Formats: sequence, C-alpha cells, structure tokens
Amino acid sequence: MIIIVKLTTDCNLRCVYCSEGDKPPRILSLEYIYKMIDELPAFLDSLNDRNVTLLWHGGEPMTVGTHYLRKVMTYAKEKLAGYGLRFEMQSNLTLLNDEWIELIKEFQIRMGVSLDGYRELHDANRRTKDGNPTFDLVMKNLDRLNSEGIRYGTLMVLNTAAPVDVDQLYDFIKERKLHIKIHAVVPCGRAAGNLHSGEIYNRYIAILESLYEKTIGDMDFEGTIDPTDGLLKSILSGVPVNECAYNGNCGQKFFCLYSTGEFGFCGRAESVISGFGYGHIKDHSLFEIYHSQHADSIRDRQEFLASNGCGHCPDWKLCHGGCAFEALNAYGELNVKYPNCESRRSFIRYLKTTGLTLLKKRLVMERKKYRIAIKSRKEILKELSHDGE
Repeated sequence: MIIIVKLTTDCNLRCVYCSEGDKPPRILSLEYIYKMIDELPAFLDSLNDRNVTLLWHGGEPMTVGTHYLRKVMTYAKEKLAGYGLRFEMQSNLTLLNDEWIELIKEFQIRMGVSLDGYRELHDANRRTKDGNPTFDLVMKNLDRLNSEGIRYGTLMVLNTAAPVDVDQLYDFIKERKLHIKIHAVVPCGRAAGNLHSGEIYNRYIAILESLYEKTIGDMDFEGTIDPTDGLLKSILSGVPVNECAYNGNCGQKFFCLYSTGEFGFCGRAESVISGFGYGHIKDHSLFEIYHSQHADSIRDRQEFLASNGCGHCPDWKLCHGGCAFEALNAYGELNVKYPNCESRRSFIRYLKTTGLTLLKKRLVMERKKYRIAIKSRKEILKELSHDGE
C-alpha cells in the first residue's frame, strides 16, 4: 500500500504547469496524520498487506520543516513496528540543507527529485516565485545527495510544444547516470488553459522513441528512462508495469491524504477531483474511506472499461485504459478511456515491433562484446603462462 501524503499546499517555487494551481498555503494537521497512522495497522491487516509506503508530497514537502516531519516519522515507526514501513519524498530539492540530509539518512527516505532535463528546459518551467532559475541549485543539491550516498530518482515533466534538443537531453541523462521518469504535462492546475496538450503529448511520444533508440545503441549508457523501460520489461516478461497510469491498480494499491484531511484517489489537482473524495479522516475510519462509494467507483472503472471496448484491445494489459485522473480531468467522468489513447497505443506498438528489433540487435552486440572480452582474457592468460616457463 502506498499512501501519498500531501503535507502542504505551500511551495517556494512557482512552476508554470503546477497541478496544484494557486491554493492558499496550508499544512496538514498533525491530528489528522496521527489518526491515519493509528488506524494503519488494523487497516493493513484487513487488506492482508504488511507493507506500507508513506510518500511525502506537496506543494513542496520540505517547507513544513524537519521538526514536523521528524515527529511524524518517529510516531509512524512506533505505531507500525513489525510492519514493512518505507518513507519516500517528492521534492524540488531547492531547500536541501544539513538538517534535511540528516533526516533523510536517519529515516532512509527514498527521494524523488523534480528535474526537467537540461538547463534551458528546466529553467523555462521551474522558477522561484521571484522568477529566478533553479537548475544550478538543483544540480548542486543532487551532487550533495550523491556525496552522501542517498538514493534518488528524477521526474521530468515535458511541457513544450516546441522542438526539444533530444541529443542534449540524452547527453544530460547519460552524463548524470539518471534514473528518470518522463511525463507529459497534464492540462490542469496552472496548465489548465494549455490548448496544445495533444501536440505536447505527441511530441512526448516522439522524444521517448528517440531516447530509446539512443540508449539501446549505446553500450555505455547506465541510466534508466521510464515509462519506456517499464513497458519493455512488461512486454518481455508479462509482469505488470509498475507505474499507476498503466497497471490498472488505481484505487487499490494507493490513495492520497490531502492537506485538508480529506482522502482521494490521486495526488494531482485536488480541486479537480474534489467531487470524488473518499471522506475526511476526522469523520471516518480508514476502512470506511477505502470502501466508500467513490473509492469503489474508481476501482469499478477497470471492470467497466474491460467490458466496454478496452478489454478487447491487444494492449489492454499494458495500459488498462490509462490514467483515471486524466480521464476525469479531460471528460468530467471516470468511465472513459485515457484521452491520449491512440498516441499511447502507437508507442506501445513501436516498442513491440521496432523496439524489440533494436533490443535484439543490442543483445547481439553485447554477446559479441563479451566473446571478445573472453577471448582477450584467454590470450592474456596464455601469454602469462608462457612468460612463466
């Protein structure tokens, strides 16, 4: 079980596409979060699940301060002793300091860092409230995480209908050995008036394909790029795609506690999905919230789509009708497929055809490389044995 905890609506940046929009600053009451933690053991037992991840989110979660979060995590560790408890955080990383480093290491927080690619892409979207760029500060703090041995992944939001320098983006990912997840911007929050979302999504798919062709032909590439890697793994092995927008687990394996104390199914754009709230933690138990009418409607979406067209799609097991939030955001209802269905299907078909052909060539290249390495090793050993005679 993953619970996204929106600690605050406050943020020190003003990103142009922020799904939160412009809410007044608000911090989640400790009363609400403690009540949730108190109920987690019995709730997890009812689901026959001994593992839970608390994902600290915002706004910018670091704005709440280390004292607040230390109290919460200490309380959670006490109440969930004997359970598999993990902490994660999605952050812009601009507020990292010695206190945060200490806290991250003490509680082994797995970090997700918002990083929109190379300097020009990142700084076009992710600026401070005063309009100042943030790329240099984020990169400096990523170096700090590396030096401290702190694990992290990166999240890029592609928010442009203009051409992207794919060579520069690839070189940036490769040089930093990034494990990066790339999403297309969703037209909600501050991006709600974006009239080019379809164009952006098509360009997003084209960029994913270009990046894949570069990585698959580069024997020295050490990073990962999702959702491409996750989809390929699923195509080859049949395991579900890990990402929620593909695996059909919406409303089952995770849900969200907003800074108001209300629960819902998605961490994005609370105002957009307010009509689908699960209930307030002050008034309901976790069990009641999870089994509320709206929660059931989220889970029922899978059954509806499977029985009404999507289930016959050859890519159903790789997509499951796409993201429930994006369907609701685009059409105002749940029981419709993903708004970028055809573009996503074209990408999946690309991976199943061209992608697998390129992968086969890569494996042949690797086999030749290892054969050459083994042959060289044997020749070296033979020379050494002659030298010893």
